[in-house]
Amino acid sequence: TTLENLADSAVYFYRDVQPNDALIAEHLKPEILPVLAELVGKLQAIAWNKEAINVALKETLAAHKLKLGQIGIPLRVAVSGGTQTPSLDVTLEFIGRENVVARIKRQLS
Repeated sequence: TTLENLADSAVYFYRDVQPNDALIAEHLKPEILPVLAELVGKLQAIAWNKEAINVALKETLAAHKLKLGQIGIPLRVAVSGGTQTPSLDVTLEFIGRENVVARIKRQLS
């Protein structure tokens, strides 16, 4: 049903998720992991709202001379288990700091 499909597509908002090995290999490459590690540090220290999350993303991208597309999909894979989500700042805000940080750290280890 439509409701089941909606629940399945938003599962990462209410249940812990783990990306499959193929997504990890394709998107969580060694060169992106230091960027995610820096972002985690910023995310742990900010107010938890989409505006502050957006600033943390932009600062991290600027520090590494990257564009959002270069971190967007790896970040989505780490926190949602997939490659498509609504806007990253809104998605991270709704998932919650504790879950976002834990999911990214799991991919860094």
